[in-house]
Amino acid sequence: MGLYEAGTACISSRWFETLLPSPPADEPVSAAASGGASAGAKRSDAVPAAGCGADRWILQLTSKTLAGVSRVADTALLLSGAPFRLEVVRGLGMAGQILVETPGVASDLVEAWFGTHPSLATFGSDRILTLDAMPDDPDLADLWGMHNTGQTNGTPDADVDAPEAWNIATGSSDIVVGIIDTGVDYTHPDLAANIWTNDGEVAGNGLDDDGNGFVDDVHGYDFVNDDGDPMDDNRHGTHVAGTIAAVGDNGVGVAGLNWSSSIMALKFLNSGGWGFTSDAVRALNYATMMRTDYGVNVRLTSNSWGGGVYVQALYDAIAASGEAGMLFIAAAGNRSSDNDAQPFYPSAYDLDNVIAVAATDHNDDLAAFSCYGATTVDLAAPIPCGSRSPPRRSQRKVRRRCRWRRAPSNARPTGAGSTPGRKPSITTRARWRSWPRRPPRATSSTPFPPISTLR
Repeated sequence: MGLYEAGTACISSRWFETLLPSPPADEPVSAAASGGASAGAKRSDAVPAAGCGADRWILQLTSKTLAGVSRVADTALLLSGAPFRLEVVRGLGMAGQILVETPGVASDLVEAWFGTHPSLATFGSDRILTLDAMPDDPDLADLWGMHNTGQTNGTPDADVDAPEAWNIATGSSDIVVGIIDTGVDYTHPDLAANIWTNDGEVAGNGLDDDGNGFVDDVHGYDFVNDDGDPMDDNRHGTHVAGTIAAVGDNGVGVAGLNWSSSIMALKFLNSGGWGFTSDAVRALNYATMMRTDYGVNVRLTSNSWGGGVYVQALYDAIAASGEAGMLFIAAAGNRSSDNDAQPFYPSAYDLDNVIAVAATDHNDDLAAFSCYGATTVDLAAPIPCGSRSPPRRSQRKVRRRCRWRRAPSNARPTGAGSTPGRKPSITTRARWRSWPRRPPRATSSTPFPPISTLR
């Protein structure tokens, strides 16, 4: 059982304290190449081969220990008896949840010592998470996922009925959506008006004006480089943001599912599309804190990434966000496999606020690459044709092209955009669970419940 489940954890600014600086994300180091990253070393964009930070560990203190500890710096003394080099890097936002490094020490020795330490409730390696996306397919001229007339030789009305929905509502700027991804191009002409702004922060003054522990977090935060500039350097996060909330009815580019929702940019994936679990936890805990302590109406987060194994710290962070009234929209995965048999995290965490989204194609069939699961996947959504808005490139004119990314990670923003602040009904979940399990591959002749059954 995680500490959060025991009801003793909380998220606060003092538990985001950083004791060691993060490595810059622009140059490779040998440690990162082998799965580790030491403080002061520079981080490579290449995904570490080991699949985790070999020298990085996420620890959770016990509730009894927390009674005598009030901040991150206090934890260094608790762990000072280690028979090897151990450095506390930072807190992850939840009380007693910290990241430590053990440079050059064999993992079995570290695990053995952690396993007998009376102050630790749980521990685990800092796993690598990656974008759940595949290379861009050729451009598509129409947003068939929103309004399918058969323009791509698909089935008419195999879409989310966006025009019909827009006759009822087009979103609200009062709803804030946290995009936990590669960042967002907050200057893009089709997104700028819908970017969340922290009213308690003064841009560029180098101060933590609102006292939340983050300097200049005007539009969100960059957890890769530990600064207040969550600009997208990969394109994926901007693509996701455009699907969810590109400005509508403005004569520019395209419209998102919500024309006026507010986008909070939370960058934890670098330009290479990978990041550490600890930074994903920090990003989610930040969004939860801004809702509970600073009055920001964050109703859900969008999460187009995954990989690795069950991590208690991430589970606890998602649970905390759920207790705060937030949804966690996650990609089901793109391995063409059954998530009931082979869980894909974070979408497979068994929590009420998690919505796992599979992908459908323009015929309303399960996309061939999409994961599925009678009990672990909640709904399916069309693969969207993004925002036609890649991030700006220096000295280049903005090209508003639409890329069709072949992955449930890009069906997931469609799910996020269509469920602001709402959990699928019990009826919806029951219908999903009644569907037969899918074979490894879906074909055009393989029946798949149409989206209309999800309404």
